[in-house]
Amino acid sequence: VETEKVLQNGSSPEKERCTVMLSKKNRDNIVEGNPRLFTQVAENLFKCNMCHTLFSDTQTLVSHLDINESERLFDCHICTKSFIYKSNLSEHLRLHTNVRPFTCTVCNNSFSRRNTLTGHMRTHSHERPFTCLICNRAYSRKSTLVAHLRIHNNDRRYQCFVCNKLFSQKIHLNDHLLVHSNEKPFGCDTCSKAFSRKSHLTEHLRTHSLEKPFKCNVCSRSFSRKSNLKVHLSTHDKSKTIE
Repeated sequence: VETEKVLQNGSSPEKERCTVMLSKKNRDNIVEGNPRLFTQVAENLFKCNMCHTLFSDTQTLVSHLDINESERLFDCHICTKSFIYKSNLSEHLRLHTNVRPFTCTVCNNSFSRRNTLTGHMRTHSHERPFTCLICNRAYSRKSTLVAHLRIHNNDRRYQCFVCNKLFSQKIHLNDHLLVHSNEKPFGCDTCSKAFSRKSHLTEHLRTHSLEKPFKCNVCSRSFSRKSNLKVHLSTHDKSKTIE
């Protein structure tokens, strides 16, 4: 099952939208949970069964299904994307102009979209409202949940052009490509070691700082790597896991 795109609350579908026109009866059915029209794939996440686009609520899903193909589209003059509403085009153009009007009040990072800021704020509050209904893992961003769902769906759309290996997430493909190039762009400022992945550098830096951010909630022991904490937890109770 493809999970190509997520539509945030208040946003609109792009060209790949569904062209099905709903009668009032069908509108009522979808609100009541008609399984022929949509599927709930996670908490606060619904999939259109016509085109597999994802939505955060049924109201937005109904609007998606009821879109008239003849409605005017607003085209981006820089790339090939089109939008139904001018406001969505304006929001999209900020990606090209690098205008970032939405600023985090905690760390001062700026973003081009309000919903991106909202997702970022959850990294400070540790809120994870998007839960996978299959394995119960929770995420702070809807886009991360969508990427996670590809693992369950065995949707591996990103292919290495060198060895043809397939990946479910683009970031994993990018990491893999460094294996072929032997590139190690992430260097340690303290010693001469370099790494192909930023996460590996982050782990290495803890050997200098002696930071141990992963704490056992049973005996309070701390570890520099999450993998070490997972192994340690199994010594207490094999049923205990962490995300």
